[in-house]
Amino acid sequence: EDGAPLWPGAKANDTPLTLLLRDIEEARALREHHRLLYVALTRAQDRLIVCGAFSGHPKSAGYAETSWYRVCQGAMLRLAEAGRAQDVVGADHTYVRLGTAPELLIPETVSHGATASPPGWLRSLAPEETPARVLSPSRLTATSEPPVISPFGKGRAERLRRGSLIHLLFEILPDLPVKSRQAAAEAFLKRQPDLTDAERREMLDATLGVLEDKRFAAVFAEGGRAEAAIVGKIGIGRLGADTINGRIDRLVITDTEILIVDYKTDRPAPPSLESVGEAYVAQMAAYRAVLSQRWPNRPIRCLLVWTDGPQLMEIPASALDSALAHVQP
Repeated sequence: EDGAPLWPGAKANDTPLTLLLRDIEEARALREHHRLLYVALTRAQDRLIVCGAFSGHPKSAGYAETSWYRVCQGAMLRLAEAGRAQDVVGADHTYVRLGTAPELLIPETVSHGATASPPGWLRSLAPEETPARVLSPSRLTATSEPPVISPFGKGRAERLRRGSLIHLLFEILPDLPVKSRQAAAEAFLKRQPDLTDAERREMLDATLGVLEDKRFAAVFAEGGRAEAAIVGKIGIGRLGADTINGRIDRLVITDTEILIVDYKTDRPAPPSLESVGEAYVAQMAAYRAVLSQRWPNRPIRCLLVWTDGPQLMEIPASALDSALAHVQP
């Protein structure tokens, strides 16, 4: 009774004390069982039907003695004995009813009168539908972008680690005052015990080099959003429009334009836009197609930020339109 746990095992192991405690617990559980039945019964507004699935041995009653069905059955039988309920014999069973029978929702027989000729569409084939897909923005092309780092190459883990940390700094630092960004970045990198001092300095220089470069001022302007989730449809004009579910590295919304920014921290910048992988362009094109439904009259620009350089590269609208046409069958 003081709440201490007790495990007596099977009933055959009970002592007088454990038997008493077991009876108390079973009585408490039965009271809760009946309380829940009361709650269920009093929720009915128009009519209540009490039934259950047969369980147990085929020769058994089909229900437990403490079941809700058995409790309700006993009450209904007592009402029938008192003349307040009636036995109703159905096709293959007998049940007890309290009150008048409900009205049929549909008539027992339905008559069909003369009708006109069936419409033409009834005999024509339904149009073929293209099944809708949920697409990952990074896998919109038949060939995905090959990794710049060999999966078995030396230093692969370090390069991936570098890209992840710089990406995280780009997410956090733009929301801080300019004067406090370097101190915040240094403190963050010092908390990474697996980095050397030289690695910390290189990452700090690469990150601040981009943030302080005037070419990137619009990208990291106040009001931008890091890791902006985006979900929407592409291919609206056809059956089975595809759903895009992704996340934009940085989204900048102003009164005059919208910038979609993707960071590239794990590979060097290509020599020209023509050398950018088609997977990158298709991904940005899908983001642009979704956001253009929300802002149809506002220019939407797609930018790639390469930290190795650094370099800012804008994908022209013509390349985005072409990439999107290849994604949508």
